[in-house]
Amino acid sequence: MKLIENSTIGSFRYQRYIFKSNLLHDNIHLGFLRPNDLQNHTTFKKTLFIFHGGDGDDKQCVDAGLPLLIEQTLYAKMVLQEVQIVLPFIDAKFLYGNMSRYFIEEIIPLVKRQTSSERESLALYGYSMGGQAALNVFFRFTSNFFCIGASFPTLITFHYDSEGEVRDFSLRTKVSDQNLELLISSFKNTFPSKSEFTLYDPLSLVKSVDTKTLGTKKIYLDVGSEDEFGLHEGTQTLHSLLNERGISHQFELIEGGRHDASFLAQQFPKFLHFMLS
Repeated sequence: MKLIENSTIGSFRYQRYIFKSNLLHDNIHLGFLRPNDLQNHTTFKKTLFIFHGGDGDDKQCVDAGLPLLIEQTLYAKMVLQEVQIVLPFIDAKFLYGNMSRYFIEEIIPLVKRQTSSERESLALYGYSMGGQAALNVFFRFTSNFFCIGASFPTLITFHYDSEGEVRDFSLRTKVSDQNLELLISSFKNTFPSKSEFTLYDPLSLVKSVDTKTLGTKKIYLDVGSEDEFGLHEGTQTLHSLLNERGISHQFELIEGGRHDASFLAQQFPKFLHFMLS
């Protein structure tokens, strides 16, 4: 693993590495946010992996001001003392196959070699496509993590190859044609068949995870009522499925909330409080 960027952002040290993934047969980037006094932090109580949105890369959170946002919260001191933040690169293929295996089999062991991190201390958070990816990994490898958070994850309740289901979804959610096409194309490009989609869809996966295992985890979901991609429907569906299975979790439907950075700036501190409490 080669260090290619090492900079100070407020109280954080941002380090970006490049490493060769044997599973993906490619050079992959990986970022870390840790306190400036790294020599005093060889162990952390918690490791938080944050999955970026579909139009970005592993630097998206840093470029959007995540370190300074954290410093403005009530939990800044606790984060700096107890949490290392890891920013992996993902893309749409992360939702299945080798891309998610690379996270479990390469990224997590690599992070554990950097600092002392056990499964009881690992948490996931993602937004948009990253929220879908985080839920996908969490429901498939639940025992590896103690906490999951997802903001406006790309969860859909219709099948993208059915004109009738697509039309009904559009009418229910009033999604624009342009945003509907973006949403549908991302799934079509990733999952060529409905059976493959179902295998990796969090709304399907949650039904098969052992309730005793899920009941010991911390689960956080939020979405805006005005989400431009209609993702409030899928997120509310996951909320209902968790309720049906008797799984304790925190869910917020934010009136007027949209699919944007302002929503994340408002909600991410709430997730931090949930994770750390």
